Amino acid sequence: MINQVYTTVLAILNKDNRGYVSPLEFNLYSELAQMAIFEELFHKYSKAISKQNARMYHSEFSDIPKHIREAFDVFISEANLSLITESGLHQYTATDFYKGVKIERLPTGANQFSGRIEVEEVSKLEITKLLNNNLISPTAEYPVYVGINGKYRIFPIVSGATIIGTYIRKPKTPKWTYLSVGGNPLFNASATDYQDFELPEQFFSDLVIKILGYCGIEIRENDVVQIAQAMETASINNEQL
Repeated sequence: MINQVYTTVLAILNKDNRGYVSPLEFNLYSELAQMAIFEELFHKYSKAISKQNARMYHSEFSDIPKHIREAFDVFISEANLSLITESGLHQYTATDFYKGVKIERLPTGANQFSGRIEVEEVSKLEITKLLNNNLISPTAEYPVYVGINGKYRIFPIVSGATIIGTYIRKPKTPKWTYLSVGGNPLFNASATDYQDFELPEQFFSDLVIKILGYCGIEIRENDVVQIAQAMETASINNEQL
């Protein structure tokens, strides 16, 4: 999809001789655009759930929350959390970590899937009350955790247990790769560092609009910026119908 986005952006920019975007600039704008759309998905999903609860969406093809969840599926990853202190403090070591989804404990010798125990998140305000109340204090069967500056303290501490985290990873950095032919860049998808957009095809227009906006700012063309903003506003208005 990245080549189609690149050629579309170039076609729009060159239509009225507004300017040219180099592969280096395009790759930079592509990373910014993909990340901006990726982060907007969380807000869109929250709004879609609210509308679904208000019975403004139906099932099947208009199940917007489902469509957004499917867009997120490619970014769902799983990794073991590392124990960094003996006081039960764990952290993700994955370099592509973006947002945690859930934490599970796998007791020693338990089955990889059916033996997992989900660790419930509690607030820092509640944890002291839980630990001091014998009736509701955390147990090995019903563990809890609190978030502390990007790390996770799990109660109770169980020696030898594996802590598994499900998380949303960051999108891979897109890169339009090319060969120089006659002084002109020619798309080369066989390059070892080639990376397509990870967002689904449904975000093609959003990517073009975002990148056009960045290009307009770079070449100081107010018309391009205004066109991109108008297209983005129209897209937002359509989503709100």
